[in-house]
Amino acid sequence: IDTGPSSDDLIAEQRSQSSFGAKTLRREKVNVDIGVGYPYYLSAAFHIGAGRFSDIGLDASLLIRTFFQRTELGLRARVNLVDVRPFSLGAFAEMGGGSTFFDDSQRNTFYFRGGGLASLTGLGRVTITARLYFDLWSDRHCPKFEGGSFVESDPTQVCEDYASGMLDQEHVDRINFLLDDPGGADGKLFDRDGGARLITSLVVAFAIRQ
Repeated sequence: IDTGPSSDDLIAEQRSQSSFGAKTLRREKVNVDIGVGYPYYLSAAFHIGAGRFSDIGLDASLLIRTFFQRTELGLRARVNLVDVRPFSLGAFAEMGGGSTFFDDSQRNTFYFRGGGLASLTGLGRVTITARLYFDLWSDRHCPKFEGGSFVESDPTQVCEDYASGMLDQEHVDRINFLLDDPGGADGKLFDRDGGARLITSLVVAFAIRQ
């Protein structure tokens, strides 16, 4: 008679529940993450398992992060394709966006990320995950500037100073460099700034307690 996983199996599984890893959560199991750092001063995530379907695991996540001038919300889906201890292989897709919500500066962002995950779990506590994924984004930093004025908005002081020529050349050059925009005022600062990149990362998670 199959009585399901043993208590030791359940403890090992709980310790390997990395929110960054390739293993998905068991059905109705939950992970809650709280993080602080830079550039996002505060971040939080709520993950819930959907179970396994034809040997493919699935879970979903609600994400929020903020540096207070802008707050972003996102949704993520993760699938586990291979789970042969201690190795697991999976993939994820995440999309979201955000804005200031508290002013009419029209600053906002939209993003999509998706790629593969490979995890190795050892010693019953450590999960090492390698990630390879695409990151696509589209940002607006300032409102549209047409005919010598901003279009129906309340721009930030930096946007106003840039448009009126009040910024010194050092700050103008820095803004253009950060936006990779030699066109300056006719380019990305008053339009949408977007792009795509391929990202690799290595995440090490260590479970202190069950």
